[in-house]
Amino acid sequence: MKYAWGTLILVGSMLVGARTVRAQQSEYDNHDVNSCVRTFYDPDEYQWLAFENTCSETIVIVYGKKGDDQSVQGETTLRPGKKSNIGRSRKEVAEWGGVSWYVCPEGTEPRVDGEYPDRTGSRYGCKRS
Repeated sequence: MKYAWGTLILVGSMLVGARTVRAQQSEYDNHDVNSCVRTFYDPDEYQWLAFENTCSETIVIVYGKKGDDQSVQGETTLRPGKKSNIGRSRKEVAEWGGVSWYVCPEGTEPRVDGEYPDRTGSRYGCKRS
């Protein structure tokens, strides 16, 4: 009987853990909108690096340095078909080591370990705000 109770307790705790994970996951929208972003150096805006939303839904982009620093530099919300630049030239972007970004659907925010990111380059989820 000890084994039967031990198994029951283990299974019961696994079910409680599964419910907790499901509850945490329901706060997140993992809809893949990374493919919605086109990057280019905008000839209409000083050849600064720009993001364009190529999808049919509004997205939020948090961007930052890709090099050693990896600090978040800004955030922009883009409606479908709209663009926004980061105010940095090709040379400045190269000095940063490139640019990385998080993309989330509108109404969500990127989260790394449950917190708004202060650095780029980490795995993230999009938490409903």
